[in-house]
Amino acid sequence: MSDAEDWKADWQDVIGRVGRTVGEGLITWAADVVERGAVRRYLEPLEFDCALHYSTEVAQKHGYEDVIAPYTSIFSFAGGPQWSPGEVAFPSAERNAAPQRLVIDPDEYPAAATGLFATDFEVEFIRPVVVGERLGGRGRTLTDVSLKQTRVGRGAFVKSESTMVDQAELPVATLRTGLFVFEPNEATGSNENGDPGTLPEILVPDDWLEGSSAPIVDGQRTGRDIEPGQLIEAISFPLPVLRLVMAAGANRDFNLIHHNTEAAQASGASEMYANTLFLQGMWERAVRAFIGNAGTIERISGFRMVSFNTAGDTATVRGKVQSHRNDGDRTVVELMVWTENSGGLSVGPGTVTVTVPR
Repeated sequence: MSDAEDWKADWQDVIGRVGRTVGEGLITWAADVVERGAVRRYLEPLEFDCALHYSTEVAQKHGYEDVIAPYTSIFSFAGGPQWSPGEVAFPSAERNAAPQRLVIDPDEYPAAATGLFATDFEVEFIRPVVVGERLGGRGRTLTDVSLKQTRVGRGAFVKSESTMVDQAELPVATLRTGLFVFEPNEATGSNENGDPGTLPEILVPDDWLEGSSAPIVDGQRTGRDIEPGQLIEAISFPLPVLRLVMAAGANRDFNLIHHNTEAAQASGASEMYANTLFLQGMWERAVRAFIGNAGTIERISGFRMVSFNTAGDTATVRGKVQSHRNDGDRTVVELMVWTENSGGLSVGPGTVTVTVPR
């Protein structure tokens, strides 16, 4: 077998696990309950000014027991610790050393696959999470493994599904994620697909930007105000290094590629880049500004990474109403949402399904 095919053989065991559930019936609990301070820190790098996330009075006015966590934050709050008593997280002083919990498990993927980044994301939200609750993840089913040689290295696009639960073991969200797990070109000596720091521009079609704004009355849009083709307000997020560091601290995605230039360049980017949770939070902030405090987010689909949003660039979230329909006293609205940077389209377009008062 040629070297070009050897690497594919290394993935056969992983491919054989498609359809299996790791930890079926078991719940991996978060390190802590959802805390007000942690919610506040999640809001900071997003500059996310929504009173549902910091005012008990406003949250209760809208039917919640207390302050609620942003929808996109629950995956951070369901995560485990980076260190536990009795462990040594940092045995090495090497500049780019990382805790063992951040290292790819060699029992799960081929040993040569040392690179990883998120590629896509879909979630169905069952209900918002209130401060004081404790979250956990129940099972993880491997749903697809697709081998591919890419411009950054050779590996596999890996998709899985899991359920987020509360302290009563009741589901709060269903999560489907995609990762690219790979052996970097740097390790194989291959760069046949071009400069890994350069991505082709994907321009946003002009018709995506055509439309009017939906009217808003007394700070809250209703189903009567919304029509297909209306635009949601664009929000820009400049990305200096410090903002990326704050985001990593807030959403607990400490992968070096998001705050370390060398690690990011080894993964195929030109510079450190915004993590997926931060980018999801950007979408939520833009969507929340459109639906108001009385709105709810039901589902995010089609959140797909197109290019890196690197330090020194600006990410801008835009969106447009695709459709709406009445359902009881609510109006269900589907929004097309995407992110742009200086190179054009960088995330999406995806669909965010929301509700507003009818």
